[in-house]
Amino acid sequence: MQGTSTGNAEELVGYFWEHFNDSDWVMVSNGGGYCRWQGLNNRVVKWGKDGEYIKNQKGSALRNVKYFPVTQMVYSDTDTAGLNVRVLLDNQIFIASGPGIRIIKGNKYAHLALLNSRLAAYCIKLMSPKLTIAAGYIGQIPVAENIYSSVVLEKYARLCIELKQKILSTRPNNLEYNSSFIENMSENLKTAAWRMCISYPWVNRYRFR
Repeated sequence: MQGTSTGNAEELVGYFWEHFNDSDWVMVSNGGGYCRWQGLNNRVVKWGKDGEYIKNQKGSALRNVKYFPVTQMVYSDTDTAGLNVRVLLDNQIFIASGPGIRIIKGNKYAHLALLNSRLAAYCIKLMSPKLTIAAGYIGQIPVAENIYSSVVLEKYARLCIELKQKILSTRPNNLEYNSSFIENMSENLKTAAWRMCISYPWVNRYRFR
């Protein structure tokens, strides 16, 4: 689903740490970064009540607002290495730079695993004549029930999200940041960095972006 166009992203989209305790600003999934599984959760949009600030902006367009509560995923609409699909957090909305995906049937994690696979990337490249992926192409990817309901795919998608969350929890510029890792460090920085690499051996085994 195509997301809302603010008409003035410079003023209406910002970083969450710039707008603490301001209820007019809500979490938004921003595009860019080609991030998979979870991530890019560092922006907020000036929404107000029912998108009031965007409605008053020349050139803006509110799109698919009624589907915000039932949208499970978003993706980067520029294709470089296949689809880059990630989960949408609770109470988070999406805008034009990060279009939404709403699952009609099946398990969202199984769908997520499929969409981040090389098979889905291959299908998209066959259908999409441009580098930018229009929302309609994703709905045309062929998928069988035993795929979108697969408990195996669900298991591994959940694992990928869990591992990605561990990465994001160490980055202060993400909503997922957790200070406990740094607060509990008793050794010098070099030793702590080495311990972190040992704790996350999957970094060298998986492609997480």
